[in-house]
Amino acid sequence: MNKLLFLIFLVPFFCFSQEKGATVVQDTTVVHPQAVSLSPWTSKGAVSLLGNQTAFNDDWVGGGVSNLAVNGKFEYEINYKKAAWTWDNRLNLAYGITKIKDRDRVRKVDDLIEFSAVVGKNTGSGHWSYSGYFNFKSQFAKGYNFGKDGSRTLVSRGFSPAYFQIGPGLLWKKNENFQINIAPATTRLILVDRFFTREKDAFGVDQGKTDNTEFGASIAAGSKISLFKNVTLENLLNLYANYLEKVANVDINYTLNMDSTINKHMKASLSFQVIYDDDTTGNFQVREMIALGINYQL
Repeated sequence: MNKLLFLIFLVPFFCFSQEKGATVVQDTTVVHPQAVSLSPWTSKGAVSLLGNQTAFNDDWVGGGVSNLAVNGKFEYEINYKKAAWTWDNRLNLAYGITKIKDRDRVRKVDDLIEFSAVVGKNTGSGHWSYSGYFNFKSQFAKGYNFGKDGSRTLVSRGFSPAYFQIGPGLLWKKNENFQINIAPATTRLILVDRFFTREKDAFGVDQGKTDNTEFGASIAAGSKISLFKNVTLENLLNLYANYLEKVANVDINYTLNMDSTINKHMKASLSFQVIYDDDTTGNFQVREMIALGINYQL
């Protein structure tokens, strides 16, 4: 029921991004005809270093703990378009840490490695294309759950778990800022260190094993709109249902990214993510981050 309510909320949100009143992000730069590249390849990217800090002196009576957090992000896209063919590639890397006063250990607050690729050939029928979809997702470093007494439990490692998805399907692509890929025959491979399956199942991998192969259906959707001048809103949604086991338990991964460009090299960002995976906690995982920092366009 919780998943159903979440999807009911999410569908109108995606529809809103395509309403007539919404503004699609466009590049309005005027280019001299002789400067236009004839290459079918285009690319863009950004590197950002974001941080937030809160400090209290010893006489502060309102409560609170001094802390410092730093997050680094790298985003890069390289796309191909020629005649009926398209090939879109996207790489996202992120890592962040925080230091809380009076605690010896630095804690990880963000950790992501994700690469996705969609190749498509137009069907000759509007915005629809035959497609092939690939996605890889993992993380760089160890992750821990921390107890109230300061103890910690190892819950993940670099590239453990790691998820691979691949499958044929159909791509509906209105423009560079709105597309949906439907892959009804998707293979998913999960790899995990044997340390995590030594005593129990973990991340969808059976006890004592290091991998699991699933077969199911996936939907990957993305939209980007301009809310105001220099403010963009991006929605990313990934759904996966395993035909072989618990087909009704759909895995959900939804991310909202809002970026505000302050000037050429400064930006503020908000990130909100919701994950549901029955093979991990069986509950909704929620992450939210607001930060200000340096940004460099590639």
